[in-house]
Amino acid sequence: MNIKKILVGTAAGAVMLGSMAIPVLAAKPANDVLVKNWFVYNRSSDFAKLWDDNKATVLDNGGVGFTFNNVGATTWYTAYLKAHYNGDLTGKTITANVSVTEDNATFVTRGDGSTSTVGIVIKSAEGNWGVNDYWWPTNRQLLSALGTDVDIIASTSDSNRANWINICGLPATDATIHSGPDCVGGTYPAESPYDGFTNALKNVKEVGLSFGGSGYARGVALTGGTASFQLNSFTVAE
Repeated sequence: MNIKKILVGTAAGAVMLGSMAIPVLAAKPANDVLVKNWFVYNRSSDFAKLWDDNKATVLDNGGVGFTFNNVGATTWYTAYLKAHYNGDLTGKTITANVSVTEDNATFVTRGDGSTSTVGIVIKSAEGNWGVNDYWWPTNRQLLSALGTDVDIIASTSDSNRANWINICGLPATDATIHSGPDCVGGTYPAESPYDGFTNALKNVKEVGLSFGGSGYARGVALTGGTASFQLNSFTVAE
């Protein structure tokens, strides 16, 4: 089995994020070309198109982590933890090993109040993007129930198409070419979700995790307590 590990590293030191202690790396191994910069994408609850992105803190196990924001006068909700990929994910198995550490935390999803979840996401476009450029598998995990070293696994094999949906919730098995306005203020492309998923896998630009509820990247924050999220490893296997 050919496995491509996106996150690797060696131990050194620690840094405080909020009230949570998260170990960090002093340096990344120079000979490891698979080490990526991972970014945390937060969105404002007050301004729909206002985003902020920051490098995630590197952990001593080679993973990355961040602390969730608390709801306040101006609240930032964490929507994505992503890295650049630039490759073909056709017929691959993606595994994200994750951990959540919390202290009296209550997770809340921006806008719709649905149960807060986390799951894998892929994106096939940079800059302007369309409905068939963002894809999520439906096997998401409850943030409030996650412990340590939990594997979130998604397969892009043809037999698993039904488990993937695009940003408008259309499954990768849908062979219909839709028309008219889409769910994100644009127009449906002249390709079916089926073809869109096939084409997206061939040219993936970003991989990572999304945080949300019924809207998979609405964003998640806390209404109390503290909580940190750790992506311990992110691997792609044949």
